[in-house]
Amino acid sequence: MTLRYVIVVIAAICTFKSAEAQISKINYQIKFNEQANLFDCYFVVKEGQAIDLKDRAQFNAQYTIIVPTGTTLEIEKNYNPIQSNQRYTGNKPTQWVVSNVVRKPESNPGYDYFSIAPSLAPAAFYNDLKSGEEVKLFSIKVYPITECGANIKIFQNGRDLNSGARGMFGGDFSNGFTMGGIEQKYGGNEERITPKANIIQDVKASQTKGIRLESQLVSDSPYAPFSTQWFGPASFYSEAANVSIANPSKDQYGTYKLVVTDARGCQDVKDVSIINIAQDTKASVPVQAVEINENTKNSTQAILKLNSEVVGKIGLYPNPATTNLIVSITGNKGSKVQADILDINGRVTNSNVINQTMSNKDEIVELSVNHLLSGIYTLSVKMDGKDLSKKFMVLK
Repeated sequence: MTLRYVIVVIAAICTFKSAEAQISKINYQIKFNEQANLFDCYFVVKEGQAIDLKDRAQFNAQYTIIVPTGTTLEIEKNYNPIQSNQRYTGNKPTQWVVSNVVRKPESNPGYDYFSIAPSLAPAAFYNDLKSGEEVKLFSIKVYPITECGANIKIFQNGRDLNSGARGMFGGDFSNGFTMGGIEQKYGGNEERITPKANIIQDVKASQTKGIRLESQLVSDSPYAPFSTQWFGPASFYSEAANVSIANPSKDQYGTYKLVVTDARGCQDVKDVSIINIAQDTKASVPVQAVEINENTKNSTQAILKLNSEVVGKIGLYPNPATTNLIVSITGNKGSKVQADILDINGRVTNSNVINQTMSNKDEIVELSVNHLLSGIYTLSVKMDGKDLSKKFMVLK
């Protein structure tokens, strides 16, 4: 082996080791910190490591957060990289600052865009990093938090608005991250960690006088006030914290679902089953005839046909729903039916989800709820001059 060949091989090995030592890919991630009530912003090392001084140096970065229009966003605390940390002796985090803001752009008026970047004077360095490591950069305070933080997200390059979009005024909000050199390390985003609601401590159920359900909720939560909702058999629905059903009918026994929502829109859910101990077969309301077909037998509201015609009835199944919602409609043949989906605040999220004429007295319509976030919604129906509505829940 010639000396020249040996030198080439050694150089190649050194180059390989140098490339291996550098971080080649990182992803961004946000996690909600329950103790601090803040969103912590991280990067995750996906490929490579950083040990040498040069490789640990922060060059530049842009970390863009998208929040609902009108939301306040502030940098609450900084963690990494560390100023003057060449020899691992630094103790002052570099400052991350909001460098650019676009509010309510015409192309996406429901959101505001915040670009966050590090201040790199003096120079800042990370401690040694390895693949798989999570590095906390800074924490942000976001107020108010709605939809349990599901509407607070990291900008997605190639999917969210670019600099040429209407209302962005030429601002480039693309994420980027360079360290150890000018080569781009940012690769994408990790799954975000949103707030958790641990509100329900227990549900007490008794049947001494009918059915009695009592919710026991945490008393020291900073995210009060809470709203409570009960869903149960025979289309049962109540917003009271505790519910009582005197002289329950046979179809009022079964599983009741308690949904408690805190001030951030986070939900805690608990099921409780009520068994008909007495096996009472008497209905509390006399019905002359009952027709339940295969399409409606599992509905939260089976359609009852009495001697006098019943019109203007809707039933929903399953409730809660995850992907699809079955709507059973009873009305007059030829009736015009129009329906919208409303959110918990009464705002229309989807209009004309049903827009048809009844070809029979009973109709079944299947609606997709894949696009809806977890939460409480209302199906608002107009039929024969009547306004009908029924609440349903989406759980993802």
